Amino acid sequence: MDYEIERHMPKKVIFNFDSVSFMDSAGIGLLLGRYKIVNMLRWRSSIN
Repeated sequence: MDYEIERHMPKKVIFNFDSVSFMDSAGIGLLLGRYKIVNMLRWRSSIN
């Protein structure tokens, strides 16, 4: 997931949780990590 985000540098990443009935703290941490990566890449690309 990280590789694809860095490779394509999307402005928005959408996760579909329609069929998810439970998410533990590791899953929430994974989402927060991806959120940080997208924001970091957006900030870095605005500097260049």
